[in-house]
Amino acid sequence: MRCTIFILAVLHWAATATHAQNWLAQPSPTGFDISCAVIYVDSNEVALVQRVAQLLQHDIQQITGRTPAIRHHLQKNDSLVVFIGTATQSELIRKIARQQRINTTVLNNQWEAYLVRHVQNPLPG
Repeated sequence: MRCTIFILAVLHWAATATHAQNWLAQPSPTGFDISCAVIYVDSNEVALVQRVAQLLQHDIQQITGRTPAIRHHLQKNDSLVVFIGTATQSELIRKIARQQRINTTVLNNQWEAYLVRHVQNPLPG
């Protein structure tokens, strides 16, 4: 899968919810158009992380007027994806970390922490 993603590894929903509106309102230096993205969250994530995905979806809708889909499985035509999850529960985030495309160790032993990274073509296919 050839796509561009942002990875948002969340250990606590408040960390993301607090910054989501500022993040969405800023022009992206990478050219990532958040209004065209879908939101991916692993179905194995706890309810709190699932809620973070819903809150981000709502923020995007409030700012852009478009409601992005929340997916638990990626589709081939998903070219812009926001991954939301924990470094311990999300299989796709762990897979990308094992490929050394992102460094999730900066989140270890943190109470409220998040990681935002732009990764080109993170998944094969």
